[in-house]
Amino acid sequence: MKTVDKFKVLAPCRADLAGGTLDLWPLFCLIPSSLTLNIALDLFARVDFEVSESSQLEVILKNKTEQYKISEINPALNLSLIPDSLKFPAFIVNQFLILQRQVPRVSMEIELGSAVPVGSGLGGSSTLLVALGRGLCRVCNDFTEQGWQWRFLQWAKDTEAAFLKVPTGTQDYLAAIFGGLHGYEYQLGRIEQTSFSSPVFQQLNERLLVIFSGEKHHSGMSNWEVYKKAVEGDSGVIKGLKGIAGIAHKLDAVLREEKVDWNAVGNLLDSEWALRKTTFQVSTPTLDSIIEQTKAVPGVLGVKVCGAAQGGSLVVLVDPLKKVSVIERLKKSNLQVLPTQATLMGVSIQDAHSDVD
Repeated sequence: MKTVDKFKVLAPCRADLAGGTLDLWPLFCLIPSSLTLNIALDLFARVDFEVSESSQLEVILKNKTEQYKISEINPALNLSLIPDSLKFPAFIVNQFLILQRQVPRVSMEIELGSAVPVGSGLGGSSTLLVALGRGLCRVCNDFTEQGWQWRFLQWAKDTEAAFLKVPTGTQDYLAAIFGGLHGYEYQLGRIEQTSFSSPVFQQLNERLLVIFSGEKHHSGMSNWEVYKKAVEGDSGVIKGLKGIAGIAHKLDAVLREEKVDWNAVGNLLDSEWALRKTTFQVSTPTLDSIIEQTKAVPGVLGVKVCGAAQGGSLVVLVDPLKKVSVIERLKKSNLQVLPTQATLMGVSIQDAHSDVD
C-alpha cells in the first residue's frame, strides 16, 4: 500500500495551580466566578500516524506492548474484546469516525506513546485523547475552522465522559490544546480564556518543580462524589468550592502584579491544598509525608497536590537561586522529581516538511 501521509502529534500535559474541580459542569454554574489556573508541561503524549491508500477503512492501534485492529465503525463497540491498554484509544477512534459524514477509505497505523507517568494526576489520559483526536482531524479534514479549539474541546470532554461514564472537567484538554500559562473563567455559556505575560511565564517556569509521589492517584472523595454533594447542596462542599474559587482569583491577581510576590504565590499554593485536603479528604500518608519533607527543604516556597484525587504528583514552588540544591535534597530523600518544565506549545502536528497547529 502506498503511504499518503505520515506525521506525529504532540500534546502537553498540565499542572493545575488553583481552581481544579471548578471546571466540571455544572459545578461552575453553582459557584460564581469559577476560575481555574494551569500551566502546560513538556511531558508530551505522542501519537504517530502512517496513512496509506486502501479500498476500505482499516485502523491498527498499537503501543509498546499491545496491538488492536479496527475494520469497521460500530456504535456498540465491544470494549471487552480490546486489550486493556488500547480500550480508550479504540473508543476515541470509533467515536470520532462515527461523527464523520464520510469515513475515509484509508489504512491508518497509529502508534501511541506518552511521557506522562500513569496515575500522575497530570491529565495524561486527556492529553492522549487530544493528541489522538487532533491526528484524526488531519486524516478526516475535520475541525479546520478558525476557533476549532472550542468545538474540539466539547467533543473531547464528551468523549471521555462517555468512556468513563462519569462527568469530566475541561482543564486537562484546555492545557493540551493551547499550551502555556492560562486562566480559564467559567461563565454561563462560555469559557473566558486569559493569558499571562511572557516574563511571568518564564519566572514561574524558573521556580517550578513537579514531584511524582509514586502513588497512583485514586478517589478519596472523587470528582463524582464532589459533584453529587455539590448538586445536592452540601454546605461543606459548596463552602469549600467557593473557597477554592477565591484562592484562584487571589493567585490570578498576584500573577498579574507588576512585580510578582512569589512568597505570596507559594502561600496560595499551600492554602489551596490545605482547603482541598480538608474539604474533600484527598490525602494519603504518603502525600502527607512527601509534603512534610518537601516543605522542610530550604528554598521551598509552597507545595500543592495536582488534580482532584489522592496520590499522583505535586507542584513545588522554589526560590530559583536554590532550585538545584532543592532538587538534590529531594532526590536524597528518594523523591522522584520529574524531568519537566513549562511549555508554550499546545497540541501540534509535525511531519517531515512542516508543523501544523
